Amino acid sequence: MMWLAVLSATVSHKDHSKSIPQAIKNGLCVYSCSDVQSIHSEVKVLQKGFKTKIGNFKVQPIPLQHNVECVGFLIIAPDGQRILFATDTNRIPYKFTNLNHILVESNYWEDLIIDNMCNDEFNVSASENHLEINDTIDFLRHNYSSSLMTICLIHLSHGNADEKYFKQKVQDELGFNNVFVAKKGLEIPLEICEF
Repeated sequence: MMWLAVLSATVSHKDHSKSIPQAIKNGLCVYSCSDVQSIHSEVKVLQKGFKTKIGNFKVQPIPLQHNVECVGFLIIAPDGQRILFATDTNRIPYKFTNLNHILVESNYWEDLIIDNMCNDEFNVSASENHLEINDTIDFLRHNYSSSLMTICLIHLSHGNADEKYFKQKVQDELGFNNVFVAKKGLEIPLEICEF
């Protein structure tokens, strides 16, 4: 089993960074971008465009597009597995090769945003700063390869997302069944399997 005893914060927003002081107090190293470091000085900034060795892992920050500075992470595990973690972004304009595990934002569904607008429950942040399910699927299509083992949809918006629909839509569109939706307590084995 692989463990990486660090915390990576992708963005300075409280839903991503509020646990940083407690993590540091508990002895974890925290890695992020300069915007997060400006709020929490103990945070270590990873240099964009370069892989940094953290323990036995290699981690490369990936610049993402959001309303504040934001990064995702390409993580290469000691056994060579390639893991992409990307959230709080409205676009991921990159093509990655041979990813084994993708954890990617699937924040909202445009149809639900429209329904919510009709009920005066519109959230402009969701539609401007996050990935819509169809954009997530486009990203997954462009980064799909035979080496892919798991997809985990993360950062679903409360009220603007449909967990069951999102999971089924990704499975149907990609013809790939090993799709998960993040929730508290979810554990996904990250093991290389023989097919």
